Amino acid sequence: AVVSTGARWWAPALLAVAIAAAYANSLHIPFHFDDWHVLQQNPHIRTLANVPRFFTDANVTTVLPQNRDLRPVLMATFALNYAISGDATWSWHLLNMLLHWIAALLVFRIVRDHLWLGDEASLVPGAAALIVAVHPLNTETLDYLSARSALLTTVFYLAAFDTAVRGRRAACLLLYALAMLTKAIALTLPLVLLAYFLLDRLRRPAP
Repeated sequence: AVVSTGARWWAPALLAVAIAAAYANSLHIPFHFDDWHVLQQNPHIRTLANVPRFFTDANVTTVLPQNRDLRPVLMATFALNYAISGDATWSWHLLNMLLHWIAALLVFRIVRDHLWLGDEASLVPGAAALIVAVHPLNTETLDYLSARSALLTTVFYLAAFDTAVRGRRAACLLLYALAMLTKAIALTLPLVLLAYFLLDRLRRPAP
Protein backbone atom coordinates (compact mmCIF):
# COMPACT_ATOMS: atom_id res chain seq x y z
CA ALA A 1 0.00 0.00 0.00
CA VAL A 2 1.14 3.50 -0.79
CA VAL A 3 1.35 5.59 2.36
CA SER A 4 1.23 9.38 2.24
CA THR A 5 3.81 11.47 4.04
CA GLY A 6 1.14 12.70 6.45
CA ALA A 7 0.07 9.17 7.36
CA ARG A 8 3.66 8.31 8.21
CA TRP A 9 3.71 10.63 11.19
CA TRP A 10 0.14 11.08 12.41
CA ALA A 11 -0.35 7.51 13.59
CA PRO A 12 2.91 7.28 15.58
CA ALA A 13 2.32 10.73 17.06
CA LEU A 14 -1.32 10.03 17.99
CA LEU A 15 -0.46 6.69 19.59
CA ALA A 16 2.46 8.20 21.51
CA VAL A 17 0.26 10.97 22.91
CA ALA A 18 -2.49 8.50 23.83
CA ILE A 19 -0.10 6.12 25.60
CA ALA A 20 1.65 8.96 27.41
CA ALA A 21 -1.67 10.36 28.59
CA ALA A 22 -2.88 6.97 29.78
CA TYR A 23 0.31 5.72 31.43
CA ALA A 24 2.53 8.68 32.36
CA ASN A 25 1.37 8.37 35.97
CA SER A 26 2.66 4.78 36.10
CA LEU A 27 6.36 5.63 35.93
CA HIS A 28 6.81 5.38 39.69
CA ILE A 29 4.68 2.30 40.37
CA PRO A 30 6.87 0.04 42.52
CA PHE A 31 7.62 -3.65 42.09
CA HIS A 32 4.79 -5.96 43.14
CA PHE A 33 3.51 -9.55 43.00
CA ASP A 34 6.04 -11.89 41.34
CA ASP A 35 8.51 -9.03 40.85
CA TRP A 36 10.11 -9.97 44.16
CA HIS A 37 11.57 -13.25 42.92
CA VAL A 38 12.05 -12.34 39.24
CA LEU A 39 13.48 -8.84 39.70
CA GLN A 40 14.00 -7.53 43.21
CA GLN A 41 15.82 -10.51 44.72
CA ASN A 42 17.27 -11.92 41.52
CA PRO A 43 21.04 -11.20 41.63
CA HIS A 44 21.56 -12.28 38.04
CA ILE A 45 19.93 -9.20 36.49
CA ARG A 46 22.21 -6.84 38.37
CA THR A 47 24.98 -6.97 35.79
CA LEU A 48 24.96 -6.99 32.00
CA ALA A 49 27.84 -9.44 32.15
CA ASN A 50 25.26 -12.18 32.76
CA VAL A 51 23.53 -11.65 29.40
CA PRO A 52 25.32 -14.62 27.70
CA ARG A 53 24.35 -16.81 30.66
CA PHE A 54 20.68 -15.95 30.16
CA PHE A 55 20.78 -18.03 26.95
CA THR A 56 22.05 -21.20 28.59
CA ASP A 57 20.97 -21.28 32.24
CA ALA A 58 17.31 -21.34 33.29
CA ASN A 59 18.35 -20.80 36.92
CA VAL A 60 18.94 -17.09 36.27
CA THR A 61 15.26 -16.41 35.54
CA THR A 62 14.12 -16.37 39.16
CA VAL A 63 15.15 -17.23 42.69
CA LEU A 64 12.23 -19.68 42.89
CA PRO A 65 13.39 -23.05 41.49
CA GLN A 66 9.84 -24.10 40.54
CA ASN A 67 9.46 -21.02 38.30
CA ARG A 68 12.62 -21.48 36.26
CA ASP A 69 12.37 -20.96 32.51
CA LEU A 70 14.64 -19.99 29.64
CA ARG A 71 13.72 -16.45 28.52
CA PRO A 72 17.04 -14.85 27.64
CA VAL A 73 15.80 -11.86 25.63
CA LEU A 74 13.39 -10.89 28.38
CA MET A 75 16.07 -11.24 31.05
CA ALA A 76 18.45 -9.10 28.99
CA THR A 77 15.91 -6.25 29.02
CA PHE A 78 15.60 -6.57 32.81
CA ALA A 79 19.38 -6.40 33.17
CA LEU A 80 19.43 -3.32 30.95
CA ASN A 81 16.83 -1.60 33.13
CA TYR A 82 18.76 -2.45 36.28
CA ALA A 83 21.91 -0.99 34.71
CA ILE A 84 20.06 2.25 33.95
CA SER A 85 18.09 2.88 37.14
CA GLY A 86 18.64 0.03 39.57
CA ASP A 87 15.59 -0.47 41.80
CA ALA A 88 14.07 2.86 40.71
CA THR A 89 11.28 1.65 38.45
CA TRP A 90 10.94 4.66 36.13
CA SER A 91 13.17 3.20 33.41
CA TRP A 92 11.43 -0.17 33.65
CA HIS A 93 8.02 1.42 33.06
CA LEU A 94 9.39 3.73 30.36
CA LEU A 95 10.67 0.76 28.38
CA ASN A 96 7.30 -0.96 28.79
CA MET A 97 5.58 2.14 27.40
CA LEU A 98 7.96 2.18 24.44
CA LEU A 99 7.30 -1.49 23.72
CA HIS A 100 3.54 -0.89 23.99
CA TRP A 101 3.84 1.99 21.51
CA ILE A 102 5.67 -0.27 19.06
CA ALA A 103 3.02 -2.97 19.47
CA ALA A 104 0.24 -0.46 18.77
CA LEU A 105 2.09 0.77 15.68
CA LEU A 106 2.42 -2.80 14.45
CA VAL A 107 -1.32 -3.29 14.91
CA PHE A 108 -1.89 -0.16 12.81
CA ARG A 109 0.48 -1.41 10.11
CA ILE A 110 -0.93 -4.94 10.00
CA VAL A 111 -4.58 -3.85 9.92
CA ARG A 112 -3.85 -1.20 7.29
CA ASP A 113 -1.76 -3.35 4.95
CA HIS A 114 -2.84 -6.95 5.46
CA LEU A 115 -6.57 -7.12 6.29
CA TRP A 116 -7.96 -6.35 2.83
CA LEU A 117 -9.82 -3.21 3.95
CA GLY A 118 -9.93 -1.36 0.66
CA ASP A 119 -11.55 2.05 1.06
CA GLU A 120 -11.84 1.59 4.84
CA ALA A 121 -8.04 1.50 5.25
CA SER A 122 -7.93 5.17 6.20
CA LEU A 123 -9.89 4.88 9.47
CA VAL A 124 -10.06 1.30 10.72
CA PRO A 125 -6.29 0.83 11.33
CA GLY A 126 -6.09 3.98 13.42
CA ALA A 127 -9.13 3.00 15.47
CA ALA A 128 -7.78 -0.53 16.04
CA ALA A 129 -4.36 0.72 17.10
CA LEU A 130 -5.85 3.36 19.40
CA ILE A 131 -8.02 0.76 21.14
CA VAL A 132 -4.95 -1.40 21.71
CA ALA A 133 -3.00 1.61 22.96
CA VAL A 134 -5.44 2.66 25.71
CA HIS A 135 -7.58 -0.40 26.46
CA PRO A 136 -7.59 -1.20 30.20
CA LEU A 137 -6.95 -4.90 29.51
CA ASN A 138 -3.38 -4.00 28.53
CA THR A 139 -2.67 -2.26 31.83
CA GLU A 140 -1.23 -5.39 33.45
CA THR A 141 1.51 -5.84 30.86
CA LEU A 142 2.64 -2.25 31.33
CA ASP A 143 2.32 -1.72 35.07
CA TYR A 144 3.23 -5.22 36.26
CA LEU A 145 6.90 -5.44 35.35
CA SER A 146 7.22 -9.22 35.44
CA ALA A 147 4.46 -9.35 32.81
CA ARG A 148 6.78 -7.73 30.27
CA SER A 149 7.22 -11.22 28.83
CA ALA A 150 3.79 -10.92 27.19
CA LEU A 151 4.42 -7.39 25.97
CA LEU A 152 7.84 -8.12 24.49
CA THR A 153 6.62 -11.33 22.87
CA THR A 154 3.74 -9.40 21.32
CA VAL A 155 6.15 -6.95 19.70
CA PHE A 156 8.30 -9.68 18.18
CA TYR A 157 5.27 -11.78 17.24
CA LEU A 158 3.48 -8.99 15.39
CA ALA A 159 6.68 -7.88 13.69
CA ALA A 160 7.39 -11.45 12.58
CA PHE A 161 3.85 -11.73 11.19
CA ASP A 162 4.20 -8.45 9.31
CA THR A 163 7.55 -9.33 7.77
CA ALA A 164 6.35 -12.82 6.82
CA VAL A 165 3.34 -11.46 4.94
CA ARG A 166 5.63 -9.00 3.17
CA GLY A 167 7.86 -11.88 2.04
CA ARG A 168 10.85 -10.85 4.16
CA ARG A 169 11.74 -14.35 5.31
CA ALA A 170 15.09 -13.65 6.97
CA ALA A 171 13.63 -10.84 9.07
CA CYS A 172 10.64 -13.01 9.96
CA LEU A 173 12.84 -15.89 11.14
CA LEU A 174 14.97 -13.56 13.25
CA LEU A 175 11.95 -11.92 14.88
CA TYR A 176 10.31 -15.30 15.44
CA ALA A 177 13.45 -16.57 17.14
CA LEU A 178 13.47 -13.48 19.40
CA ALA A 179 9.81 -14.09 20.25
CA MET A 180 10.51 -17.73 21.12
CA LEU A 181 13.46 -16.65 23.27
CA THR A 182 11.08 -14.37 25.17
CA LYS A 183 8.06 -16.62 25.76
CA ALA A 184 7.17 -20.05 24.41
CA ILE A 185 3.63 -19.00 23.45
CA ALA A 186 5.15 -17.57 20.25
CA LEU A 187 5.18 -21.18 19.02
CA THR A 188 1.71 -20.49 17.56
CA LEU A 189 2.93 -18.06 14.89
CA PRO A 190 3.30 -20.62 12.04
CA LEU A 191 -0.32 -21.68 12.53
CA VAL A 192 -1.48 -18.06 12.46
CA LEU A 193 0.47 -17.44 9.26
CA LEU A 194 -0.92 -20.61 7.68
CA ALA A 195 -4.46 -19.49 8.48
CA TYR A 196 -3.78 -16.02 7.09
CA PHE A 197 -2.36 -17.28 3.80
CA LEU A 198 -5.26 -19.72 3.38
CA LEU A 199 -7.75 -16.90 3.89
CA ASP A 200 -5.82 -14.70 1.49
CA ARG A 201 -5.95 -17.41 -1.15
CA LEU A 202 -9.67 -18.03 -0.63
CA ARG A 203 -10.57 -14.37 -1.06
CA ARG A 204 -8.79 -14.08 -4.41
CA PRO A 205 -11.04 -14.41 -7.46
CA ALA A 206 -10.73 -17.66 -9.37
CA PRO A 207 -8.62 -17.41 -12.57
